[in-house]
Amino acid sequence: MLEKCKWFNNYQTPCCLMIDDLAPVAISRAGEIGAFNDWGYLMNTPESLYAYMDQWLLKKYPEIKGTVFLPLESHNYIPLNMGYKIIKRDIDDSFINFLKFLQDRFEFAFHGIKHCGDEEDNGKIIHEYTNPDIDYLNYSVAMVELFKETNGIAFLGGKFPGYSYNDYALSLIEKLGCKWWALDANMINRRDSNNIIRYSKNKSYICIPTNVSGDLFRNSPSLSILRNVKRKLKNKFYLKPEKYIQYLYETRLPITIQEHYQNQRTDGKRQTPNIYDDIKYLDDLFGYLRRLDIWFATCSEIAHYYDSYNNTRIKVTENKIIIDYEGMWDKPYISMIGDKPTIINLGDNQQISGCKKGNYWIFNGLDAGEYYI
Repeated sequence: MLEKCKWFNNYQTPCCLMIDDLAPVAISRAGEIGAFNDWGYLMNTPESLYAYMDQWLLKKYPEIKGTVFLPLESHNYIPLNMGYKIIKRDIDDSFINFLKFLQDRFEFAFHGIKHCGDEEDNGKIIHEYTNPDIDYLNYSVAMVELFKETNGIAFLGGKFPGYSYNDYALSLIEKLGCKWWALDANMINRRDSNNIIRYSKNKSYICIPTNVSGDLFRNSPSLSILRNVKRKLKNKFYLKPEKYIQYLYETRLPITIQEHYQNQRTDGKRQTPNIYDDIKYLDDLFGYLRRLDIWFATCSEIAHYYDSYNNTRIKVTENKIIIDYEGMWDKPYISMIGDKPTIINLGDNQQISGCKKGNYWIFNGLDAGEYYI
């Protein structure tokens, strides 16, 4: 017997920490900068937001993995008349070295070029892919290619700034050659049919849900009945946060946690959620997840496994098992569960030992080919 596992290593479900808007910027009214107003300018120096996150979260939970969404030139488009000092650097060698320092735990994904576009008369910010033309889409592709060639960092996926886009903007995903995209966040902190991971309508990429806010544990039931009613009317999660996590976990839906590296919007207002303000709530969240059978992974790993699960076929003959894969990647990323501790790869005659989990053995990373149990 050899069967596909729903998720890698037969974990109950995956979890990814998704962090938006890392940029080489700090914002200050008094000239002082530190973790409380760092957007990435301080990189991994002792005073940086990364050092703060590392001290209070990452060291405590080394299992955390995630995806950082990069707006490639947002630091060049910050308004100058908002009453604060802008401290920034180019995406230079030192910042790229910082990004590569993060790669043991985080992958990088596309999050726009300048992030915001023009401003309407009423002051509302219009994000850059709300209504783009073909020239801007082609420009975006060229900038991503230049970033890859210059820095050696490629994107397998991404999201539109502000989750704002039109049907025409969707063509950018294919132009970039991305295999997955986080399209929407209308399912965040609530039970919703869009919490599932799925293929796009044209099957050209995988849609990753964004379903948990990093400050979820801030939204525990209030002593105020009126406040709880207001939360319900706003469609916010108003029961115990653990109940919502259990809903995702028990139905084997990905747990994708939305955070921002930036803690201040370009209009000077505090941005929520953000890593600095939510560090306690993230501690509560990952402390709860640690008790569960969770696969901590990047968005690309989750998408690759989902594609492999859906496009891998197992054929059983009298004395062998044939694994075929016809998906979006060059080879599958799949785990198999069996009732025997070893299998033989008939291609190279190598014996593969499984990892015991419960009463079965798990075989991780099997390639397409022929096997003998």
